[in-house]
Amino acid sequence: MCILQSAALFAQTNKNMGQADVGTTDTAKQIHWVQGKELDFEDSVRKLKKPAFLYIYINGWTDVAKFNDNVLSDSNIIKYINANFMAYKVDLEYDSPNAMKFMIDKVPAIILFDKDGKEKANLQGYYNSAAFKKFLQQGLK
Repeated sequence: MCILQSAALFAQTNKNMGQADVGTTDTAKQIHWVQGKELDFEDSVRKLKKPAFLYIYINGWTDVAKFNDNVLSDSNIIKYINANFMAYKVDLEYDSPNAMKFMIDKVPAIILFDKDGKEKANLQGYYNSAAFKKFLQQGLK
């Protein structure tokens, strides 16, 4: 059974329109998530000519918590993401009405886009830091 018929290209309920999360200048401490209200995700990627990924999750799910704790908090992963990608996140619990394009069977789900805004790959379920970094490297090719 699909968690969702489709996943979002943008997060309508986010308050920080088109801005990265701030709070630290150390790029190894947190991922600089880009959030936006009615943000055209693919156009943003094409405009900035930077690969991107969409992180789709539901808070409270075991694999999401493991991925957040073990992978997205890994300082090497954080540095790699901040240096190479625009990172967007969508909480399906709040943003599911906007989830309109991707078939997602599991969370966490990561949809990877190249610098032209074209989907390259997707990853669903829990993966460790090494597997996640290898997955992200596809966006740089």
